Amino acid sequence: MPERFPITMAACGGIFAVLFILFRVVVWPLVGLHFWRDGLAQFGYSGTVQVAGMTFVMGDADTSATDVAPMHSPAVVGLFLLVNIGLTLLQVIWLKEILEKVASLLRGEKIASSQPNSHSQKKIK
Repeated sequence: MPERFPITMAACGGIFAVLFILFRVVVWPLVGLHFWRDGLAQFGYSGTVQVAGMTFVMGDADTSATDVAPMHSPAVVGLFLLVNIGLTLLQVIWLKEILEKVASLLRGEKIASSQPNSHSQKKIK
């Protein structure tokens, strides 16, 4: 299909790359920080955390984290926090792949199609 519609393929690829960077590289970590703040509060942690030069306050200033009853099972919260680490690593891996594709396109290289080769597909007339 990319051979038949190269401009459409390039436009869709560019839009995907921009939206991926916006949502998965910019928004994902911000939402993840709030997720971690809430998750750590479930374990009774209160205090401050420094991330990339920013300070995040855990817990509420009016009540200590020990005054708040856990809303979820600690095992479930811990599992979700571990899964969040894995998903965040996937964002980094996928960003690396996108940047490699963009770099090869800027060098003028042709991107190999991810479609199965034409020998394995039935020809439709």
